[in-house]
Amino acid sequence: MVEACKEDFGLTAMPEKLRVGLAAGEILRLASLGGGQEFVGFPINLASRLQGYCRGLGFLASARVGIPSDFLEEHGFHKVNGRRLRGFAKELLIVDKEDFYALKAKERSFLFENV
Repeated sequence: MVEACKEDFGLTAMPEKLRVGLAAGEILRLASLGGGQEFVGFPINLASRLQGYCRGLGFLASARVGIPSDFLEEHGFHKVNGRRLRGFAKELLIVDKEDFYALKAKERSFLFENV
């Protein structure tokens, strides 16, 4: 995936290990002491969990972001269920196919199941 990002977006000097978790939904802004801002909500928790769940993958997104399946297929992604995503059992996820199949079969079946 890193090579694809370099090629598609002309990025250079990217770290070899980059993990991204992406989720969508409503968040709440909280006022905090000292004038700063804090945000809470379901998508923040999910994105954080996805980032940690990546392991050998570079990118995981919740299918709740609403990207059509045909677009995903066309761009080398597909949907799987996250089997062990703490607090989000059976969450439907979007994963890069190359990264997904590069995982060892045992780890892949431990973390995911095909839809």
